[in-house]
Amino acid sequence: MGTQPASVHSSGWLWHNPVVPTRHLRSLLTLTLLAAWSCGSQRSVINADNHISPEVSEKYGEICHNVWQCMRTCDEAERDTSLQNECDAQIKRADQESVGAASAQPKPAKDEFGGGWIPASKQNLTPSQIAARSRRAIVAVHAGSSMGTGFAIWRKGWIATNLHVVAGEEKIYVTLADQTKHRVLDVRGLDIEHDLVVLRIEKADLLALTLGDRNQVEVGERVVVIGNPLGLEATVSDGLVSASRTMDDGSQVFQISAPISPGSSGGPIINEHGQVIAVATFLLRGGQNLNFGMSSEYLAPMLKRRQVLSPAKFAAKTSEYRVERTSEIERHVPDLPVSTFEGCAGADVDITRQTLEETRATAEAVLEAGKLDAAAHVYLGATVDLRGKLSSGCTGVLAVLDQLKMRTAGLAGADKVGAFRDTFEGLLLVIEKRRKASK
Repeated sequence: MGTQPASVHSSGWLWHNPVVPTRHLRSLLTLTLLAAWSCGSQRSVINADNHISPEVSEKYGEICHNVWQCMRTCDEAERDTSLQNECDAQIKRADQESVGAASAQPKPAKDEFGGGWIPASKQNLTPSQIAARSRRAIVAVHAGSSMGTGFAIWRKGWIATNLHVVAGEEKIYVTLADQTKHRVLDVRGLDIEHDLVVLRIEKADLLALTLGDRNQVEVGERVVVIGNPLGLEATVSDGLVSASRTMDDGSQVFQISAPISPGSSGGPIINEHGQVIAVATFLLRGGQNLNFGMSSEYLAPMLKRRQVLSPAKFAAKTSEYRVERTSEIERHVPDLPVSTFEGCAGADVDITRQTLEETRATAEAVLEAGKLDAAAHVYLGATVDLRGKLSSGCTGVLAVLDQLKMRTAGLAGADKVGAFRDTFEGLLLVIEKRRKASK
């Protein structure tokens, strides 16, 4: 008995052959469907070849989890910005698929957190809890004579920090919490406008901190700053979000009450749920010590739109932003008599000590950034401010401040800063002598 006639409709084509065996008919049907799919793909927004170049694979492989469509979409988006929303959506889908696949696998028993991320906590955490769970993600960054802080934002050895910490430097090193030192292999993200950079080291099993949502940050909420002003010994300080501000250039920053010490630039500002809401950046505004954090929202695009720079290219591209470090200023601290504070009320002594200590911390941070003129401005502003707060009976301190202002008017640079700093130190020593004598 012969084979019965068969008809197959596919993409508007009619296949009719009464003598074609069934197995051959199935093969033709498969080829037809493949051809139709191929034609459809040529009409999609990604009009690209059916292969992935080594450059695209290197650039978007990790972030897209090697999903072909995601990689090609994001590659096209670099030339056609109208595709960026589609790129972001593809990345989100790839992330969800990756997380789903990872959750099906047993988590390593040795690690408290699975997947290379420190997730947000549903409960409010204390500063000590935040420090304990975040310590493995915090690093010290060394570049020439500059030192700052960084933190892991991607388990594949990606470190975020301030640009001014590493600008113009080719040899950059990162020291992890386990005290191992690693050279930066390349730069994976650069945002000059917001003073941010993403470095990559070879270490690939870091725990990364989770980025928070700027729109969820409330003024008055508690935050923790973790930095490395002393090298490997992390310093933890806590405070409140004082304000959310828009800078002159449009940048969104958070003003915080927690102090940002020299060497802590580039460290994370973490909310009570363990999420990074900002990157610590010391800024000087009007001679006051204002601690700011650049919103972490600027890091998210740096993860998606990669910019790979070799250390040499990075150093050349950012050389104009290098911060020149100042040499050590010679000290000549005056030996002021205890009688300097005669006639001063208790409130005068307290306000003098507070002003001098806060000014010293602010000026030292500015000096760390290599800005002599700015440091002198900090001292001068504090001198005028303190004089206006003291009572008229505190004649000895008022005389010292008046003489200091007149003497520094004819000085500049390191000489001017040194005169202010030494006199402030001398006054603090007198206050300490008074305190010891009163015991």
